[in-house]
Amino acid sequence: MAKLFGKQYTKEELLRKVGDISQLCGVKLLELQEGRSQGVRLARFWTGSGLEFDVNLSRGMGLGAFRYKGVPFAWTSATGDVHPAYYEPEGGGLDRSYAGGLMHNSGLRQVGAPCEDQGEALGLHGRISNLPADNVWADGYWEGDEYILFVRGKVREVSALGENMVLTRTVSVRLGGSEVSLEDTVENAAPTAGPHMILYHTNYGFPLIDAGTRLIIPSRRVVDADGGGEVPPDRYGVYGEPAPDAGAQIYFHDTAAKDGWSGYVVANDKLGLGLQVRYEKKNLPELVNWVDQESGRNVVEVGPSNCKCFGRAAERAAGTLHMMEPGEVRDYKLRFKVLDGRAEIEEAEKLLK
Repeated sequence: MAKLFGKQYTKEELLRKVGDISQLCGVKLLELQEGRSQGVRLARFWTGSGLEFDVNLSRGMGLGAFRYKGVPFAWTSATGDVHPAYYEPEGGGLDRSYAGGLMHNSGLRQVGAPCEDQGEALGLHGRISNLPADNVWADGYWEGDEYILFVRGKVREVSALGENMVLTRTVSVRLGGSEVSLEDTVENAAPTAGPHMILYHTNYGFPLIDAGTRLIIPSRRVVDADGGGEVPPDRYGVYGEPAPDAGAQIYFHDTAAKDGWSGYVVANDKLGLGLQVRYEKKNLPELVNWVDQESGRNVVEVGPSNCKCFGRAAERAAGTLHMMEPGEVRDYKLRFKVLDGRAEIEEAEKLLK
């Protein structure tokens, strides 16, 4: 049953009260029209619970704007939404078209710092977040008394004479719901084995990220990417005010898992809001945490991944580069759940202990 406006409803009850389900929830395909965003295609969801969010169909099917009862959770960079035609793959050129949003993928063959690997020049975080989706299908359907909204599509990182990696993604949410489900498969459709790197690069901003916001992760060990020293929770777990000289830090978390799943919570106790992220750990053994509280940025990223963020050449040198055989398929599952009120935040924290 759908919970709406403090009450549970059956399918029959709801359909007696509305002419069309879009009065309560829906997913619509949109296209932006101005400046460098012209031609960007979005799937916009609203669920009836106060949750509204976008899936950017032009940019790897990443999660873009994400709001709950009018409160934005996602960080937006100074570039705003940018069409992939403006993507600059060389070096750190990604930053000139990197809008942020709640989650974009890095990969599928390169994550992190620009590098050269076996003669191939690789830009910052790879190409997947700058490739548009094909075979897009957005719709909704009844499953008993539950109404489920979804968008599904494929993103291909492919070369005429080289790689052929296919990401198939389904994003779904229920009527009255505040939890977004993201389910991916990645297939190596090439006739030869190839490298595979993937990072679910989340981006949280103000007002979710503010002085006193807490990050709760079931970390067994945390190290600083700069030097590899171990880091205590009070260094990464509570945020302050943005500052001109704050700079950026990157931490690597070794996280615990229960029943194959790990996760974390971002909690703003003053707002009484938070976000719980859960992910199936079998193909995502790493957790990368980037923090940049410099004035005008103020962004926190906590990203499940199968690698660190030094680039493909570094992974190969360390002997940790994942390879996929021809026809091999790997699956990834993540959940993003809004936490509304102290009780929900406390319950989510308990699940991490």
